[in-house]
Amino acid sequence: MKRLLRPPAFLGLSVLLAACGGGDGGTPNPPPLSKFALTVSVAGVPSAPVKVVNVGSKVTLFDGPLTGSKTFGDLAAGSVLSVEGGVLNGFLKPAAQTVTLDSDKSVTLEYKASTPAGTLVSDTAVSGRVVGTDLQIDSANPAYFRDPFSGIFKLKDNVLNIDLSDFVPDPRSLYQEFRNSNCTGNVSNPLALSRSNYGFLAFSAQGDMLGYLEEAVISGPDATLPDPLIYRTYADRVFNFKGTCTFQAGDGTTYTENYDISLVKGWNTLVAGRGSNSATVRNAAPGNRVELRFEPLKPSVFVSLDTSPLEFRTNDTVTVNARLIQIGDYSGTVTLSTDLPGLTVEPSSVTLKPLPRTSAQGVSGQNVQPQSLSTKLTFRYAGAQRQLYNQFVQVLVKTPAGQQVGDGSVFVTINKPEFGIFTSLPTERLSVFAGEQSVVPVGTTSMTGFTDPITVTLENAPAGITATPTTGQVNTQINLPLTVAANVVPGSYDVTLVGTSGSQVRRTTLKLQVQPRRVALGQVAVTFMTLAPNGDLWGAQGSRVIQIRGEQVVGTHELPASATAKRIQTGPDGSIWVATVEGQLYRKGADQAQKFSSVTARIFSPGVPFGIDRQGRAWVMAFDGFNVPALHRINPSTNEDTVIATVKPANSAVPVANDSVGENIVFPAADGTLVKVNTTAGTSVASAAALLSSEEMGNQVSVLSIAQDRQGKLWGTVGGYRTISFRQIDLQNLTFSPAVTFGEVSFSSYSQVQSVVENAQTAWLAEGGALHQFNLGDRTRKTVFLGSDDVINFLSIAPKVGIAYGFKSRYDTTGQQYLVYSR
Repeated sequence: MKRLLRPPAFLGLSVLLAACGGGDGGTPNPPPLSKFALTVSVAGVPSAPVKVVNVGSKVTLFDGPLTGSKTFGDLAAGSVLSVEGGVLNGFLKPAAQTVTLDSDKSVTLEYKASTPAGTLVSDTAVSGRVVGTDLQIDSANPAYFRDPFSGIFKLKDNVLNIDLSDFVPDPRSLYQEFRNSNCTGNVSNPLALSRSNYGFLAFSAQGDMLGYLEEAVISGPDATLPDPLIYRTYADRVFNFKGTCTFQAGDGTTYTENYDISLVKGWNTLVAGRGSNSATVRNAAPGNRVELRFEPLKPSVFVSLDTSPLEFRTNDTVTVNARLIQIGDYSGTVTLSTDLPGLTVEPSSVTLKPLPRTSAQGVSGQNVQPQSLSTKLTFRYAGAQRQLYNQFVQVLVKTPAGQQVGDGSVFVTINKPEFGIFTSLPTERLSVFAGEQSVVPVGTTSMTGFTDPITVTLENAPAGITATPTTGQVNTQINLPLTVAANVVPGSYDVTLVGTSGSQVRRTTLKLQVQPRRVALGQVAVTFMTLAPNGDLWGAQGSRVIQIRGEQVVGTHELPASATAKRIQTGPDGSIWVATVEGQLYRKGADQAQKFSSVTARIFSPGVPFGIDRQGRAWVMAFDGFNVPALHRINPSTNEDTVIATVKPANSAVPVANDSVGENIVFPAADGTLVKVNTTAGTSVASAAALLSSEEMGNQVSVLSIAQDRQGKLWGTVGGYRTISFRQIDLQNLTFSPAVTFGEVSFSSYSQVQSVVENAQTAWLAEGGALHQFNLGDRTRKTVFLGSDDVINFLSIAPKVGIAYGFKSRYDTTGQQYLVYSR
């Protein structure tokens, strides 16, 4: 102890006072205390480990078990002592205490029994505070409930309490859980129904799906299992199951659960020891303690719409109530769109605020409102598709960077009024002629109540073809005026008809067949036409013969009364011959037509070709149907009709043809060979080879024509049995070139086929409304004219190049006949 030094003056005063005090019988003051005691007691337990330490000197006064209490005396005044109780199983460790000895002191260490961690598992209840998250959880559902987005069991301060006796699953949700394709093993009662629940879905106050709540075993008999988890299984009767169930995940991996369980009617408590790809499930033992563990879902956003389907009819927008559900604690700005082209969402972006949290103490919620976003979304459709019925459409949720973080779904019905257009033609082909105007008939149709006018135009037309835009009402035919310039190159063109009404546009394709300029021939059909040596065309037209030069009719020559022209031919001498329907033969002289009635004695077939020699005499094969056909030579100068004997006969009224100078005529004999007759001597010879083989004759193949090409060479055209062949005739040697044959050719009547060989490269055939061009070199063919209901009346070699043909237009109600030149 520090000694106090006193100054002299104070010392003298004290001596004086002491002397005055009378030192004979007075009592002196006691000296101050320098020692104190500390008593340490334990309460709540008989004995506990205790440690007492002098804080100043670091000296341990006591360290060991203390029973009841203990007093430590003779402690210096002012000492600072630390008293600390030790750990005692089953009790909470009391707080350490520090005391300063300024008097005798006492310290009591009170031990209180500790509460075990977790919650004791009950067969009839699920309870506990949620661990593993600070999110406010408002409610929970059994994990097999998916809708609505809200729980049926409420939590308070993140504490769940479920009385399972009050919760009985709907019988419709029970099923033969262990008797299916996923499970193998023995079910003691095959009729047993059950459903297992592996956890609870956790929700915020407004239905945000946050994650799963699982009963994880933390202590007790089953805590030794790997990652143990409590299963709750409801059964409608007593049964046992021992076996295996295997499940396949979306990524293709499998998970196996091995069962050995005994179930009672009602709720059962099972425990699963879980591995990475398998689990062992058994009845849980009594005494397990669990914690209610939170497992978060992957953060995402789900869009829930109140209305389905979205219907677009006359409207372009639909506004609906929507909820953006923040799954797994998602927050931030997201964009909204759809996977249907033309269908947009307004607003196109929204901001999702963070979800409410519990306080730092984990008991009371902060003053934050639930954040599931309820809003109105407007869907706007501006796509081209007009008809769509209940198609499943995805509402896409993405980050501003474009990463998809969620979705939703809605059915969409689009049933907007619209129209259609089509060509009012038997085929999607229209023939037009250079230098003329025409009309394209365009049909229109209404769908889902369309009533607006439609304007029809033309696209992709070649230069020189124009159309006047024309407007008409829906469900009517709109005739689109078409002008074809004289200089448009003949050919086939794909053009586009366009119908427009407001924002709607419809298109359809039309094949436009542009024909060369045509010549009007009058309203009487021209049944036959031939080319004269001077380049004029001569045609048989009813009771008269017409003469055409270029694109004009330059002459009309009447036949005698009651005569109707059927066929017309010109001779090497320039003479014009006409065969009539009545079986008469006329020769056109300088002023009039000369009649040779004697030809009818053998029943002349007026449609069959005949020959003309250099002297202007006609050579005709006549047949009465009974006698052997006979070759007649008719001399207009002497009015003489002479039958010419030949080396071989014909079998019918076959075609007869002359060469370019009229020196010889030829005809097919009955045996298929070709007979050549010298027109001067009257002698005849037959070819060694057959123009028509016996096999062809057996297949109903016949000689359709024998005619000259533009160079004066003779060609035989043979047809039948779906084939057409062309054979050049060498009159000098009476031989034939190899046949150029085209297969898969079919006509309704081969007797109505008209053929022309233009040269060694090109041949033409006409039948009905079709004109076919054959390339004799590479053996290809094409259709150059198809008039549908039109009928080609005649076919002839044209004056300079190509051919000439005539037909009646089906659009011309006057019956006008036309001549067309084609290359």
